Amino acid sequence: MIISFSQLIDVFDEYEFAVDNSESYENASFSGIELFVGQPIEPDILYVKGSGDLSETPKRNFLIAGKMDTGSPADMHLLGTSAIEVVNLVLRYYAHWTNCLETMREDYYERHDLSELCQTLSEYVGNPVVIYDAALLPAAQSEIDRELAINLFGSERANRDFVLDTIPDWKQEGSESVFLREGSRRISDATQRLITAACNIISNDEYQGYIEIFEVGKHISDADMLMLEHAAKIISAAPSTLGEMGFIQGYLNGRVMQEGITSTWLSTLRWNANDPLYVLATYLPDKSEEAKLYLEHIARMLHLIMPNAVCQLIDGMPVVVANNRLEPIHSALVDVVSFLKKQDKGAYLGASDLLRGIEQLNIGYEHALYAARFGCESRQGILTRFEDCWFAFFKNVCNLQENESAVLDSAVKRMHEADLIAGTENTLTVKAYLECGLSLNKAAERLSIHRNTIVYRLGRVRDCYGIDLTFSGDDSGQLFQTLLSCKLLLGDT
Repeated sequence: MIISFSQLIDVFDEYEFAVDNSESYENASFSGIELFVGQPIEPDILYVKGSGDLSETPKRNFLIAGKMDTGSPADMHLLGTSAIEVVNLVLRYYAHWTNCLETMREDYYERHDLSELCQTLSEYVGNPVVIYDAALLPAAQSEIDRELAINLFGSERANRDFVLDTIPDWKQEGSESVFLREGSRRISDATQRLITAACNIISNDEYQGYIEIFEVGKHISDADMLMLEHAAKIISAAPSTLGEMGFIQGYLNGRVMQEGITSTWLSTLRWNANDPLYVLATYLPDKSEEAKLYLEHIARMLHLIMPNAVCQLIDGMPVVVANNRLEPIHSALVDVVSFLKKQDKGAYLGASDLLRGIEQLNIGYEHALYAARFGCESRQGILTRFEDCWFAFFKNVCNLQENESAVLDSAVKRMHEADLIAGTENTLTVKAYLECGLSLNKAAERLSIHRNTIVYRLGRVRDCYGIDLTFSGDDSGQLFQTLLSCKLLLGDT
């Protein structure tokens, strides 16, 4: 049984050990627990050795070394507990440890399932786990904080400009290798609060990506850090599958373009020609450093909430692109809104309509971001769909405040004037009918009237004002002008 010395913090969590700090003794300190590290004094005793390993012995006994009052280094005694209790605790811990390692190996080498490896590690450490490949990192963290980058990569040269300017060949700058740091690393924010721990994935002296634990459920212990390193070693033994399996929520081969959304997203999303896509954008009016860290936290959690989607920070705001076949929009919105409500940090979520085709992807991003900002300004709630604010977007883009006369349909204008005089609701009825997709039942439900009333009013509109709402396929532009005229005259926002 081989357990590194720093893992003992988990094993001895329920025990209090202390030794005299003497220069003649080799001591190791972890979270306030100090243990003497010496040499075995009996061949069949399980003992903490100077190397930091535990040697397996036939009797499986355990001895903690301490300093006797005589001051002789040869005087050893047990401190505060029985040997068998400690042994049993170590053995239970060791079984749990080895089981996690074996399961991760099976997940990755036999089942070729990177997401299951992450899940296994996540269950062991009690915190969320995410893996990024080298190509995704700059897009996932398009605003990399300098201090966090230095903590993660161990070099001042690993800053935002360097990372973004060297995609995809960002192995080193000059003679200094900046992404080849080995071993796990704790990362703290400006308040020195631990927020995450990461370990680079390195194979054949090439940086492949990194694996990260987020401190959400519990503190990240020394043993968790070691397990994180083991997971990185498992992946680095076969790094080619890192990009192939794509749990990394987006294996980006090309440079970021068109405000951060790339065509290679579609391969990650397993998008087929008939699959609708949608975009979610999160907006937070607060621009403080704390808010920035919170937005980064949202981006990380969205990876876990929507594992089949792509999430990255664009201009500091978390943006998600999802395939509706794999991540249905209705359930995704419920989950994301529930998460944001629990956080209660004042973030707003905007959702685009369902899109078809890559040419609409950046349009969807623009719509989702506008919806999120509109929700913030109007204070209508955490979630705003673009379909609920498209008219405000259209008025802003087309500057309808100044160009209203060019849009208004004269027949609709006469109808509205007649409504004001007679107290009728023909304009409201036409608007509801068009917004409900020319559905009599939906329009009647929205207005809380009988569908026959809708039929009667539409007939009056046709006979009195010449407004025919029968859709033939060639007059969609006319119907849209009619809808715009109704909304402008009724003062819709």
